[in-house]
Order: sequence, then structure tokens, then C-alpha cells
Amino acid sequence: MLFRSVRRAFERPAPVATNLAAVFIDNDSLKVFNDQFRYTWPWPRSLHGRLVRELKLQGAKAIGFDVFFIELQPDYAETRVLIPGRGKVSSDDYLGAQLAEAKNVILGIPGETTEHQWRALAPADVFRTNAMAIAHATSDRDSDCILRRARPFKDDPALGRVWHLGIRLAA
Repeated sequence: MLFRSVRRAFERPAPVATNLAAVFIDNDSLKVFNDQFRYTWPWPRSLHGRLVRELKLQGAKAIGFDVFFIELQPDYAETRVLIPGRGKVSSDDYLGAQLAEAKNVILGIPGETTEHQWRALAPADVFRTNAMAIAHATSDRDSDCILRRARPFKDDPALGRVWHLGIRLAA
């Protein structure tokens, strides 16, 4: 009986959302940026800033990152970016400026559990204060080490309730 129900579900065409997109950083894109642009991971934050700018210009209503920006990167002259009216700024400051300008970026954050209490590892201030919101982008393994579910929110003692990245994007 269950098999027939599953088969019927697959026979019906499912509605497809035309207003969603994902940008993946995979091995192929890492190779392209390594080979053609001489960047290694982690990429300068200016690249993420340029992505935010382009997605906003293309009409993205919300942008979510599950790349974590917990710490600042060193400020190298070759990764500085010219912002009209501000001069050359660090790669981190450029991303912060693009987050502030876009006003629609949700930054995923990891966390750690110590003494049965989950604590968020928040982004560096230049990112956290310029992003629209932060959201947890983690899943907990079951006792057999399999990932089966993601919690809709986690409570942090300092930040309060931190909703899951997928839920924040959907909202």
C-alpha cells in the first residue's frame, strides 16, 4: 500500500518554484578561482561582497550565506577595494558596506555546545551589524551520528532565539 502511494506521488508533477536560486561554492568553482584568479580558500571577502552587490542588482529579495564570517581577514593591499567617496577599504569593510547597502542579507552562523548549552559563534561586528539578520546554519547529529533533522531555532544566552537560516530566508 505504501509503495503504491509513493509511486502515485512520483507520477504527479510537483510544482516548481521559479523564484528561488542557489549559488554553490564547490570543487569546480574553487579550482576556477584558484587557477584563473590565484585566490585560495578562504577567498577575500570582497568576492562575497561583489556577489551580494550583483544579487541585489539582479533583484534578489533575500540573500543567505552559510559561509561563516566569524573572524576578520588580514588586510592585504592586493585585496583592498576602491569605494567611491571612501577610497580603498579592506576586503572585510567592503563586504560590510555591501551588506549594509543590500539590506537583505542573512548570515548563517555556527555554534558550539558546552555544558549542555548552545552558544552562537557570531560574525565579526562589521558583518553582524550590517547584515539584516543572523541565523543558525547547523544541524545536530543523532546518537548514531546521522544528520536527520534541523532544529527550527536555537537559544543563545546572549543573542536569544536564533532561527534556522532556511526559516529566516523563507520568512
